[in-house]
Amino acid sequence: MNGVLFSVWAPQASRVSVVGDFNQWDGRLHQMRKRVDSGLWELFAPGVCEGTNYKYEIVGPNGHLQPLKADPMGFCGEMRPSTASIVTRTDNFTWHDEAHMAARQGPAPGAGR
Repeated sequence: MNGVLFSVWAPQASRVSVVGDFNQWDGRLHQMRKRVDSGLWELFAPGVCEGTNYKYEIVGPNGHLQPLKADPMGFCGEMRPSTASIVTRTDNFTWHDEAHMAARQGPAPGAGR
């Protein structure tokens, strides 16, 4: 099934939702589940795809709605002044570090002294 697994650490939150283009930024539609005693909140959102803008909607321990938060561990985001995170694939990155990896196989610095 296509979609995105969202997760964020918000140990003091009383509710966390993921909002974005896919739900008209409505925090009632994709409320996340808290993993007991870890402070992590998570949710799999089917149908969400690469390029989708999103943020986290957090309700603090006092019940007050906080300003929307960009993903602190996100791999892509909008350019200022916009601040949304952008769903990005991380499983299809092509590395171009063959020369560096080959150089690492040489003798350690200071070896043979």
